This record gives sequence, structure tokens and C-alpha cells, in this order.
Amino acid sequence: MKTEPIEIFVASYKGSPEAGYGVYLQMGDNVAEYSGVLGDFTKNQADLISVTMALRCVKFEYRDRPTILHGPSAYAVQTAERGSDGWLVKAKANQELVQDVRESIESFKDIKICRPKKQDQYIKALEAAKACLKPKENN
Repeated sequence: MKTEPIEIFVASYKGSPEAGYGVYLQMGDNVAEYSGVLGDFTKNQADLISVTMALRCVKFEYRDRPTILHGPSAYAVQTAERGSDGWLVKAKANQELVQDVRESIESFKDIKICRPKKQDQYIKALEAAKACLKPKENN
């Protein structure tokens, strides 16, 4: 029997001033969505943090399954693949975030990182990222 791959769709959203993230996690028919406010970060920083948060959403017992991470941006995908040794990562704060991403990736046995197409799952992750930044209505 073939093991179902885990697909992770990650999105981040830079509001004013805070950033948020959204994760759409799918394994076969099982789906989970996560989102949260990150704080006052640049878009690149929010992308990197959102990747780390998304990978942490996968329970350790499932990290031996084939996993496909659909990253929030070309920046996040390239830095996740290459680490902080490239021209992409100049700011020291970003280098630390890339290290967090790399450590999270290393906890998976078989992971592929790519840019998403504008698929329904990615759009759901982006909507979740935006929704967590909307002001709460007072009752």
C-alpha cells in the first residue's frame, strides 16, 4: 500500500503593520487549516516564519511520509533549498529565520519544496492569513 503524501500550502500576508500566515495541510481526505498573527515583520521575514510554522504543524509521527511544501514565495522556496549562503539572505535577522526553516526541514525524511500554482488550497491558506489580521468586532 502506497503512503499518502502530505501536502502543505503556505501563505503569508503583510498587513499594516502586522503580518500573518495561513497553512492548508492535506493528507488524502484529511485536511487541517491553521493561521496566526506573526507581528511586525517584513514580507520576506513573514514568508520564512510562515514556512517554519507550517512545518511545525505536521506531527512528528507523520514526518517520515513523503511531503510536498508549496512555499509562499520564490524567496522562501529558494532560501529554504539553499540556506543562508546565497545573495538572497543579507539581513542577519533573515539568516536566523532561514536557520529555523532549515532545521524544520531536516526533521522530515522526504520533503520537496516548490512554488504553488494558484490552486484552491493555496488560496485558502492566503485567505486564512488575511483573515487573522482583520480587526475583531466589539460586541
